[in-house]
Amino acid sequence: MSRKINVKKEDVLDALKKNKEQHAIDYKEAKELYKEEGLRQITEIKSKLEAGETKLYLKLTEPIDRTDWYENRIKMFEMEVNEVVELDQHEFESLILDNDDEIKMAKYSNSTYMSIRH
Repeated sequence: MSRKINVKKEDVLDALKKNKEQHAIDYKEAKELYKEEGLRQITEIKSKLEAGETKLYLKLTEPIDRTDWYENRIKMFEMEVNEVVELDQHEFESLILDNDDEIKMAKYSNSTYMSIRH
């Protein structure tokens, strides 16, 4: 059963902006930690190479920035002429609850490094 609800456009925009802001914070932190981890691994690889080891590799997961995902949806709702919009269950989960497949992938990737520090 898919349910539809009417939501104030401003509430959708507020949720998107809040989620975008949190994503930007998480991505920035993940990117910094990614660089730190990369340098740590390169230093380790250099030591192994100098010791004669030949099986060398970097094990890094690149952080994902989905700012454009949020910006596109924010722009869409800013251009909406109606003050109340209809959302189905999928749209509600994606836009309000920040539970979209692309966003989940970014959260997973970015949390790889954030878990190292915390």
